[in-house]
Amino acid sequence: MGRFWSDRHSERWLRGLELERAHDIVCFDTDPLKIHYGWCLWQIGNGSREEWLANVASSREHVAQRRLGFADRIAFLEPPERTESQ
Repeated sequence: MGRFWSDRHSERWLRGLELERAHDIVCFDTDPLKIHYGWCLWQIGNGSREEWLANVASSREHVAQRRLGFADRIAFLEPPERTESQ
């Protein structure tokens, strides 16, 4: 299962690189690496330590092969605690 998710994230990353070459900039609406996802599943009982470690190993392979990477910039948008309608 670990390789499944890292392969999906790699596909999205590579598509983003294609878009960046065509348009000079690309924005993801989430972290392309998503290494936290498998860990969170393990912590709530919907995954295992072994699956998470397999995801880590597979993600490392993808990064080493430049099939997965890290964003150049990260923007964090935090909404206000209250809105005008509250």
